[in-house]
Amino acid sequence: MSWRHSARTNLTFNLDKGPASAGPSEVYMKSIAIVSAGIRFPGAKSLSEFSRILENAEDLSRAIEDGRWQKRGVREPKAEGYFHNRAYRIEDWQTTADGLAIDPDLLAKLDPLFHLGLAAAKDAFYASQTSALDRKRAGVILGNIALPTESSSQMASEWLSEQWGLGKAMSSLASENLSPAAMPAVVIAKALGFAGSTFTLDAACASSLYAIKLACDELMEGRLDYVLAGGLSRPDPLYTQVGFTALDALSRSGRSYPLDSRADGLMVGEGAGLFGLKRLEDAERQGDTILAVIRGVGLSNDREAGLMAPSVEGQWRAMQAAYVDAEWDPKTVELIECHATGTALGDATEIKSLAQIRNAAPAVIGSVKGNVGHMLTAAGAAGIAKLILSFQEKKFWPTANFEAAPAAWELEEKGLRILKKAETWTTRQELRRAAISGFGFGGINAHMLLEEYDSELSERVVRIRPRKKVAVIRASDLEATADQYEAMQIGYKQFRIPPREMQDILPQQIWSLLAMNSLGQFPGLEKEKIGCFVGVELDALTNLFATRWKLQDSLPAANLDAYMPALQANQVMGSLASIAASRCSRELQLGGASFTVAAMEASGLKALELAFRAISRGEMQAALVMATDMGTSHRADSQRQERQGQTWTQGADESVAMILMDEQKAIDAGLPVSILLDDFSEFEQDLDLPLSEGNLWLEDMQRDSHWVRDLGHRSKKMVEGNRYRGAAHGLSSLVRIWEHEGSARGSFLLR
Repeated sequence: MSWRHSARTNLTFNLDKGPASAGPSEVYMKSIAIVSAGIRFPGAKSLSEFSRILENAEDLSRAIEDGRWQKRGVREPKAEGYFHNRAYRIEDWQTTADGLAIDPDLLAKLDPLFHLGLAAAKDAFYASQTSALDRKRAGVILGNIALPTESSSQMASEWLSEQWGLGKAMSSLASENLSPAAMPAVVIAKALGFAGSTFTLDAACASSLYAIKLACDELMEGRLDYVLAGGLSRPDPLYTQVGFTALDALSRSGRSYPLDSRADGLMVGEGAGLFGLKRLEDAERQGDTILAVIRGVGLSNDREAGLMAPSVEGQWRAMQAAYVDAEWDPKTVELIECHATGTALGDATEIKSLAQIRNAAPAVIGSVKGNVGHMLTAAGAAGIAKLILSFQEKKFWPTANFEAAPAAWELEEKGLRILKKAETWTTRQELRRAAISGFGFGGINAHMLLEEYDSELSERVVRIRPRKKVAVIRASDLEATADQYEAMQIGYKQFRIPPREMQDILPQQIWSLLAMNSLGQFPGLEKEKIGCFVGVELDALTNLFATRWKLQDSLPAANLDAYMPALQANQVMGSLASIAASRCSRELQLGGASFTVAAMEASGLKALELAFRAISRGEMQAALVMATDMGTSHRADSQRQERQGQTWTQGADESVAMILMDEQKAIDAGLPVSILLDDFSEFEQDLDLPLSEGNLWLEDMQRDSHWVRDLGHRSKKMVEGNRYRGAAHGLSSLVRIWEHEGSARGSFLLR
């Protein structure tokens, strides 16, 4: 098996429609320790370097003199130019293969995105106590934005030149760059020899916190013993500069002013922050340095306002969920790292949310965005690193570029302070407590609670809870080959999306909406307890904006609109992978966690697993699960051939959707229960997991007949077919199995 396609899933399902019964109770360890940190931020490769930046309230933004930027800079901001050429950049991004099981030649062909992630992962891993670690029980869970990178855009440009007969593509870049959403986590896991759950997610600016929350779940429930979790963000920086200008979200002044009356927009940053996580008991026994203890996390999605307009109600629900999870009074938190990006509306909304839940309890608030910019999916990782340093040095840090908050906020009456200089943190509690918020585009919200560690005072929390049974209520699978695509177009009045915006949405989001719509009416449950989980990979069309700009620079008189649209506001929102989940949640007014997942061909299956576990834990009553991939374009076909050779003869546009539900809730609502899901697990090359009775369905993405033949099971069945469905592949195969399976129980292995 090629390690670069290492999505490994063992799904056990039960077709028995017998009477419902309560699932078994589970004992789980609630206390999760942060035992290490690896960072690559603008100006900082270590916590000690980052501490100096925080202490001095340094602003690491600077002017970018890159040639591509200079050519964009002469254009009007609303004609694919930008307001200014300032950003937060990391120039020395290269890392080495030392300490990593990776070919140096391959490493040299990887995008800076991979280098930043590998460097941070290496630092975090080797700062942890791992001598007794079984690496089969270690995983990587990252927040990572699904946007084009410089390498994926370059490869797209070379491919297009070849299609136009301008010469054969001679790229020196690795094919791993074609999957910038999923592949960084896979590369990191392989380089460190991990075989546990490995995937990325895109929850917009809340991604780092979402990733750490899901990592905590893996540890608490005993599936993993060690997880590297956090955030990574290094899309093509010119794309983000032009894109945020188009959205009118970029600071016009070229400065980041979070929580300040001068705030006029965000400033884009880049970087990686990964944290080694263990159960607290394990960390203490193994002699780790414990940097902080994670006590609670709350997730939500806005049900009101627009995709670009935050909601107090949605943010409040995430905060409230975190304090319920931790069993804390919000007043006991003395330090809050705000999401505050320097946008006037966003910062003001966050202050209202804080005031609503804190009831004038005193606290210091701040934002790291003035130091290192808004690092998008890695933003939360920077905030967590800042809080860890507050615990270590017992200090409140100043907010860079802060002079005065808007008078209308009335911070003094709300008990909130923003600092210009560092202060000693003298606590009112036995242990210092801090919180961090992440509020992303599309209304994706997260709030996390951290506590300092003391070997005598820190609690080792153990809880018992029942495990809910999870049922599949409905499923739908939409597929189209290239000649069927026109029949799958969307109507202007079919969804609550303005017509002008609708025409600019990329196919990935359109197909997700169509798949959602095909399920019919959604069950009438508490909408705040329903989430949306979508398996995706980067929509290949987003890579072509950089090609458009390259052609504009060399052929300024050419009209390229018929071939590639301009990157305007609607295209930006239509290109963001996380918005696929947010749009569906808004259409159905769902308030539970909503985000996208990338795990190569297992992306949809991983989304299914995460939804299954959330319902099983009682966090949600139901979930919309989807996976979408656009496989009919020449670009997608080129990618498929690059990865798979001639194994798959045809690609397909595919969007799979299903509704999962707490079985008892479904029965109470009089809904038919089609499938009962038993469990999910990861496996190595040699299958070492018990399988359920019934048929074992197998699908090997490399079509390795030897592995299939040697696998011992009395009732093996192969999933047949020659159409490659990308991120939707595994989930699509599973739905097809369910359509034809006649036995009472069965398992599905995707390798």
